Amino acid sequence: MFVSYKVICKCRLRPNTDNDEVRTTYFQAPVRFDRPDRIGGGVAIYVRDGLTSRPRPDLTVPGIEGVYLELLVNTRKFLIGGIYRPPNANNHQWTLFEQSFDQAFSQRVDNVFITGDFNINILKSPTNKITNLITSYNAEQLIDTPTHYTENSTSLIDDDCQT
Repeated sequence: MFVSYKVICKCRLRPNTDNDEVRTTYFQAPVRFDRPDRIGGGVAIYVRDGLTSRPRPDLTVPGIEGVYLELLVNTRKFLIGGIYRPPNANNHQWTLFEQSFDQAFSQRVDNVFITGDFNINILKSPTNKITNLITSYNAEQLIDTPTHYTENSTSLIDDDCQT
């Protein structure tokens, strides 16, 4: 199996960064959400050359660092979302995430994949806002092992869910 897409969170791209500067071999120019007002953050989704995709800016919710695209593979249509939640995000962000998930999961597609860095350790607290949100859309958390390592700890702060 080959990788069809890559989602990169905290890509730190600026609005004045040209796509030609961040192209990568075997992948199309990225669909991006750049953080315009300060350094850090941002999301980019790369789709493999030869596949058909289209950005879905209509699914972008103001106040969220995220981007969506529709990917067509053979006759199947997938919705891919990439979201970054900064560690210092406030509780209002969860209302915005719910709005974003609601829009995504109401699309007429074969599967929805939402990936990203939500900065919540699911291993430490298996029942939290992100797992409740995933459950409410009858989605499934795909990653169940640590994604972040330090000298003294491990955590699962990066999520990948699908329906």
